[in-house]
Amino acid sequence: YAAEDSRFHALHIENSGVSTARNKGLEVCRGRYITFLDPDDSMRPDMLSRMHELILEYDADVVQVNFYKEYTNTKRRSHLAKEITILDRKQIALELLKGHRIPNYVWNKLFKREVIDTPFPKGMLFEDIYVMSHWLKNMHKMVIAPDVLYDYRQRRGSTMHSNYAQNRFDYLKSMEGMAKRVKEIEPDAISDSFVSKCEWRGIINAAKDIARYENNTHREQIETTINKISDIAKTKPNPSLSLLGYKLYVRAILLRKSPRLFALYIRWVKKCNLLKKNRSKKLFK
Repeated sequence: YAAEDSRFHALHIENSGVSTARNKGLEVCRGRYITFLDPDDSMRPDMLSRMHELILEYDADVVQVNFYKEYTNTKRRSHLAKEITILDRKQIALELLKGHRIPNYVWNKLFKREVIDTPFPKGMLFEDIYVMSHWLKNMHKMVIAPDVLYDYRQRRGSTMHSNYAQNRFDYLKSMEGMAKRVKEIEPDAISDSFVSKCEWRGIINAAKDIARYENNTHREQIETTINKISDIAKTKPNPSLSLLGYKLYVRAILLRKSPRLFALYIRWVKKCNLLKKNRSKKLFK
């Protein structure tokens, strides 16, 4: 492509991680708008033209679209928006912390060039969370479109699926850093109780994901990492039932008191859910 079209530039650098590659691309690119494509994934043919159309129409700083999460034998569609949705910076801050309508990925988005003023951190997993929380200060308007234009492929050998227990621990630490930065940027929109709830949800979900990942080869690492997350939970103020709701509250207390019982409980819930799912399949056959 680079040989046939002057708009393309091929860069050859030593393999040194996704952050280095992205930062090098940002150094040399001259575009008015920036987007990202991960190596396992693919874009629909009209993704760039559609996002460009939307960012001009609404004079937005960022545009986001829906995506398919593709597995070996199936795929699931994201439901980030059912219709065109416009958000201001306070709303963007809230949605970044909630993680429902604005997942912390850079690849399903188009950014105005001036939004991107912080480089990707080298040697760090979940680098998207880091930059999104820094770029927030430059996002005054965001458009979320219902169009499904990106294919996010799930591959067992990918970075996110290897060394799973440590990955989830790194994710938790990244989310804690993001909560603090978002609160600093939009202090009036983000209450202390909301930050606390987000932190507790991150702690419980990270420990839950690790506990559910039953792998005899990495059993010791799994137990060690859950213990580390339990230690983090003990440094937080006592969880509140009114803040967390019954399910999260019970899990928070259990994680603080006994990481081992927490893990056994999570695995038991997983098995119960699988049994219920299998019964439902038999009923409908």
